[in-house]
Amino acid sequence: MQPTPILRALDIARWAPSGDNGQAWRFIITDELSAGIRVRHHADNPYEYNHGEAVLVSLGALLESLRIGASAEGYVLEWDYEGYTEPHFHVTVRLVPAETTPDPLLPYVPTRSVNRKPMKTTPLSAADKETLAASLGDTLRVTWHEGRKDKWASTRLSILATDLRLRMKASFLVLARVLEWNSPTSETKMPVATLPVSALTRTLMRWAFGSWARMRFMVRYMGGAIAPIIETDLIPNMRCAAHFTLAATQPQRDERATIRHGMALQRFWLTATTLGLTMQPLYSTLMFAYYGTHQSDFIDTPRIREGTISFAPKVRLFMEQRGIPFENAVFIGRIGYPYPQKIIARSVRMPLEQLIAYA
Repeated sequence: MQPTPILRALDIARWAPSGDNGQAWRFIITDELSAGIRVRHHADNPYEYNHGEAVLVSLGALLESLRIGASAEGYVLEWDYEGYTEPHFHVTVRLVPAETTPDPLLPYVPTRSVNRKPMKTTPLSAADKETLAASLGDTLRVTWHEGRKDKWASTRLSILATDLRLRMKASFLVLARVLEWNSPTSETKMPVATLPVSALTRTLMRWAFGSWARMRFMVRYMGGAIAPIIETDLIPNMRCAAHFTLAATQPQRDERATIRHGMALQRFWLTATTLGLTMQPLYSTLMFAYYGTHQSDFIDTPRIREGTISFAPKVRLFMEQRGIPFENAVFIGRIGYPYPQKIIARSVRMPLEQLIAYA
């Protein structure tokens, strides 16, 4: 395959974040400057809640990365959302020649990654917070949750969400499929080495993820949710500079708007990377808040149903107490300066050739 401007830009864009490193997008090359993009929405995945909202946010991150990649080629990006035909969202993209210089965020697209481990608690400077807020443009607004009290309020929600997640069969099936146990990197999965768990907890988790019956037994009778919650939620969520919420500045939440939110999120994340900061999404909080107010086949037991129904008002109250319209919340995460790692564990990406599809 001959390298063309669209292929070189897509080779940068493929590093965009996606849920559990799923990379649900495929590229249909039209000519040397244009392509179609189709992104699969898995209706059986509870993390793709609200008709695939998280998928559209990831699509936005892909388009922002493509825009940045195009800048290195001397082009600007034009894109158009073509709609949804089950099971795919469709976008067309075209590179347009322009007098442009490479975007300063370009070197950070492939190096940006998720940090699930404890971070330094060094507070963010006022200058860094101003830079991060400015990166969002007029699409999203950031609200910081700093200090022990505010971080604990957000951490408590994350802990409750994790407890629900470990008891939901649909969530188990997703995690059992995407966890990589044997390597610190993976092109298609999420390495367990990225999780801040002890050797004992890792051994217990690997046994439990062997079957739903094992996981259910561990959670019900072995106190099996306690260690993962302490090690993957309580400790890292308190060991960071801050938590934050990104909320839409406008109440409109159609598919095009959600894609733009993803583009702004990617700029925010890449800007954080330029500042030496790392981030972790806390999507489970928003996911279970959604399921607490909407019927879903994923809520398959009375305990999960009661748990989600009682969970949603807690998230709403958390938002409202901080001046955030609950319906406008797009993303919750934590941020901070990382500790040095002896072994670099992260999700990498499939080669571009494997992401090329044909109409």
